Amino acid sequence: MGRPKSDSIDVATEERVLQAAEVEFGKAGFVAARLEDIASRAGITRPSLFYHFASKDQLYAAVVHRAFGGLRDALVAAFSADVPFERRFDGTVDAYLEFLQAHPDLAAILLREVMGGPGPGRDLVLSDVVPLIDLVERFISEEGSGRFREGLHVRGAIMMVIASPLVQVAAGPLREPLWGPVDRTRDLARQLFFGR
Repeated sequence: MGRPKSDSIDVATEERVLQAAEVEFGKAGFVAARLEDIASRAGITRPSLFYHFASKDQLYAAVVHRAFGGLRDALVAAFSADVPFERRFDGTVDAYLEFLQAHPDLAAILLREVMGGPGPGRDLVLSDVVPLIDLVERFISEEGSGRFREGLHVRGAIMMVIASPLVQVAAGPLREPLWGPVDRTRDLARQLFFGR
């Protein structure tokens, strides 16, 4: 049996590095996260990490791009489902919640960046997050036209639905004492948009 192709090893290693970096950046923030800790968590050496990512900034950007690319794919799948609009709306909310549950460290990263944390995040929020919000707003405005309560500010409502679960996930062990044992995001989103 021969050795695996080097590109398959590189893909697996790169994925491990991205997963490790997401955890470390989520826990410590961009400035305090140490490349040694990321490399160790990924099971490689620091010089090996630089083989895959030339700098800490490049690694951070790759973590954000990868995560929000995955979220975009999940949201587009929810928008495109062959079901009535309200079920697609629910599916969009569910896709977002599932994404946050799968990436709790990313919730902390995003909150730090929105609050003006040091690091390259502001540009990443503008390049990766804002277009996703624009995409959701376009979907909801176009597909849901005439279905929402009168006078609803769609983008503001979207931001409310985004913000609460983001803070909930980032809160970690404080989540249940603050919000209770059951996540009511979907119910609140329906009340906010549809008035029911």
